[in-house]
Amino acid sequence: MRATAAVLALILVLLAAAPAVAQPALGPTGRCEAFSDFLSVAAAVHAPVPILEVEVTLQNNSPGKLRVETGMFALHSRQTGRVSPLTLDEAKAILNDPAQLFAGLVLFGLLGLWANQESQRRWTAHAEANIFKGADLLPDAAGKGSLFFRPYLNLTEFTLSVEGLTGETGQPFPALTTTCSVPTLGGRVASPPPAAVRAYVMTARATSGPLTMSVERAELGKDETAFAVTIENTGDSEANLFNAIADATLTDNAGKTYFVRTLRTNLVDRIGAGGNVKGRLVFEPLPPSTRRATLTMPGIRIGDAAHEISVQLRF
Repeated sequence: MRATAAVLALILVLLAAAPAVAQPALGPTGRCEAFSDFLSVAAAVHAPVPILEVEVTLQNNSPGKLRVETGMFALHSRQTGRVSPLTLDEAKAILNDPAQLFAGLVLFGLLGLWANQESQRRWTAHAEANIFKGADLLPDAAGKGSLFFRPYLNLTEFTLSVEGLTGETGQPFPALTTTCSVPTLGGRVASPPPAAVRAYVMTARATSGPLTMSVERAELGKDETAFAVTIENTGDSEANLFNAIADATLTDNAGKTYFVRTLRTNLVDRIGAGGNVKGRLVFEPLPPSTRRATLTMPGIRIGDAAHEISVQLRF
């Protein structure tokens, strides 16, 4: 008992000398991320004691201002279903649970009570200073903050989603999701190895005459850059893509051109009147630092006319 009291006394001396808004010990961290041409999300997940904290860093990849609200985020798991982040008042109620003070008092007497009071003070100050309050992000700007959730027992993994985003012109964006692991207090969380392929949710599209090409997904790897595309033909004549596929190019923001890999490309070369085709266009690999590129398909034949489609891409 004397040793325990001495340790607690030392802890209290150190706590008293610390800054008034010192950050509490957050424990081991898990990391997850998601990418799109409108928003990128990087999340750091802390051990859920006394509360589950998810630090998010956001990057606006869209050409216009992007408003991100706290209510657009959600945690999903089989154990919890869909859960929204806590408000500041809800988080403070968990962090200042009187049962924690009572437990400290019972186990360690007045020293335990004081130590738990100090811990609660620090956590409350941390939540007040860091909780995500929403952000208006200009193009290429970043923002960050913490989402707080209840400390669910035995939760080891969840999906974090961002839904309901719209562009500056009102264009709705698809949901963005990432799967995150939850570390345990005192456990070790190995950082995941760099992904062999970085996948982006895409919303880019362009039109030429009766043809519209939409890029729905991009995969940037060290061996190739691939795109999932849909091409629609609203005209009353068949569109021939044979030469356009063979001559397709990808040009980065530095002006360097990357050529299509036809043997890896899987896209039907004819579109009937009023029809569409879905497929995969594969190119030589873009550098990992690429933020802009233009995908071009020249020479799409409809009767005697030739059309060229160029789609502006953002990463």
